[in-house]
Amino acid sequence: MEQIDQDDRKAQLLSGMERLKERFVQTLPEHVSAFDDLWDCLAEPTQTAAAVSEISKLAHKLHGQAGSFGFPRIGALAAQVEKEAHVLMRAEGDVETDLLEELMAALLDEIEDNVQAE
Repeated sequence: MEQIDQDDRKAQLLSGMERLKERFVQTLPEHVSAFDDLWDCLAEPTQTAAAVSEISKLAHKLHGQAGSFGFPRIGALAAQVEKEAHVLMRAEGDVETDLLEELMAALLDEIEDNVQAE
């Protein structure tokens, strides 16, 4: 009887994790859209600092979620985006966003590849 209860709990836990993973995958296009919007803001000098800050926040969130749901490459790329955003946030004067944009492009490509695969 106890084994059945443990098996039921395990099945419920796995089912719950699958539902959370599905929701995560469903939100990936929203992340792409948000990154695209922020990317556009990087071209506007008056919006660059705010865009970099928001990119950092979005990448941080994505980094944590992706690894938890079995998308280590997305998580790793999001971590790189977050790290570069932090570098830019500490920079003085005009900032060069080329590396950040390159990392974001790789992240967005990886997200799109995974959305199509699911």
